[in-house]
Amino acid sequence: MDYPSQQYAVASIRFKCTEIIVGGKGFGLLTNILMLGRFLHRIHRILSVRKNGYKNSPLRHIYEAIISAAEPRAVIAVEGSQYLALACRNSNTRHFELLHGYGFSGKDPWGWKYVSPDLLAQNVVAFDQLTYETLKQKENSYIRIWKAVHPYTYLNRETTCSITEGTRKKKILITLQWGYNGDSDGFNELNNKASNGFLADQLVEVMKDRNVNDCYDWYIRFHPIQNRDPKRKREASKFLNSLRKQNIAIITDSVNDVPLQEIASSFDGHITMSSCSCYEMALYGVKTLTLDTNLTTGRYTDLYIDLSAEGYLERGVTKVSDIKKWLTSLSKAKFRNMISDDESGYIDIAKLIV
Repeated sequence: MDYPSQQYAVASIRFKCTEIIVGGKGFGLLTNILMLGRFLHRIHRILSVRKNGYKNSPLRHIYEAIISAAEPRAVIAVEGSQYLALACRNSNTRHFELLHGYGFSGKDPWGWKYVSPDLLAQNVVAFDQLTYETLKQKENSYIRIWKAVHPYTYLNRETTCSITEGTRKKKILITLQWGYNGDSDGFNELNNKASNGFLADQLVEVMKDRNVNDCYDWYIRFHPIQNRDPKRKREASKFLNSLRKQNIAIITDSVNDVPLQEIASSFDGHITMSSCSCYEMALYGVKTLTLDTNLTTGRYTDLYIDLSAEGYLERGVTKVSDIKKWLTSLSKAKFRNMISDDESGYIDIAKLIV
């Protein structure tokens, strides 16, 4: 990236799943900010103060010190800390939260009513129409809701690179998720949904069926957290090796080393437990089969209702016969945009920052 002057220098802080972009005084703070970000990642759970103690948390003061030193025009975060939000409000620094995930509906999808307004970002940016319309109803003097076109939309979706690895008639992408292997980190509704820790047993049974396996190549893509966490990646790789020992044709290399949008159009179908990547696949006309029953009778019945209604997604399928039926009836759909295809959202946000 080219920097026209120190005034527009950019620093990136890794904090949990967060990327914070700070446009401020220059490069002088970059190394220290990056080191501090790693330090915050390690001490976050120790220093986090819940209930009414958040205003005196050391994390709040650390973030305030960073913002004071960097003098940013704006802070942009993904899953930003509540202490970052508080520090931005106290310093009158504009703070934008880019929502992680798509397809949210329901009365209170983000639990805002349980959180002090001081701990919420001043601006929230949604990348899909359903989430935008849901959250726009919550807009108030503390929070503004914005919509923006997903960056994938700017790619030429007709010319993404193709997958040549594999020999069978149809290509199926399977996207893994974390949380089903005893690592749900509080999301207890994911427990017992996949006894092997990764995929529903019914799908594995289908993959073992020779009549099915001879017709499909199974491409398995790790979740980003599994890709960067050595322990999670080892466990996922161990599971995949167990499938290979059962003579299931699995391909991983060609789908884990490139961005999803570069290969999405190569696939005939997409299977996942409940990943939001179903929206990214729909951008390329690829339909999704979900296997987590939370989407039909559990906590997540409000998710992805637009994709279901438009025929891009099947919800919480658990029968072997239904999985086979979905596979045999697969066909590509038309390309689907997540949100109205214009740049007004980015322009309005840029004007606010400048």
